[in-house]
Amino acid sequence: TTGMLERDPHPRRVHSMLFRSRLQRQPIGYHTTRGHDYPKHQELIDIVRDGREVQLEETANYAYWVQRKQVEKVKDTDAWTDDEVRAYVQHRLDFVRSMMEEGMKEPILVRPDRVGIDGGNRAAVLKLLGYESVIVRVV
Repeated sequence: TTGMLERDPHPRRVHSMLFRSRLQRQPIGYHTTRGHDYPKHQELIDIVRDGREVQLEETANYAYWVQRKQVEKVKDTDAWTDDEVRAYVQHRLDFVRSMMEEGMKEPILVRPDRVGIDGGNRAAVLKLLGYESVIVRVV
């Protein structure tokens, strides 16, 4: 290495440093506290597992989002149309299908005290699929 430093126009000694990753594996139960059985996710998982083609309007998911985004928002300007509800339920079905086929692509974001910032739906789907832990990024 001495010869390398002599030929270098800007000689300096290089040192390496290790950094602690902010990725951790944590029990999935830390991040799935919004509901106990997540029936809306389970319905979509069952549809994908069974390979069924369904009319979105016939699902409990569709009925739930109509209730939440149309009936409860009658006086609100954020009420959704039938097409918006259908598109949202399709997005949720595609999300579940992707999680089942490809797994989780992004870690769940959590604070140092384990409070979730982003990724609760991903954690819920993974829990229903039988996962016991999940990768999180502490931010």
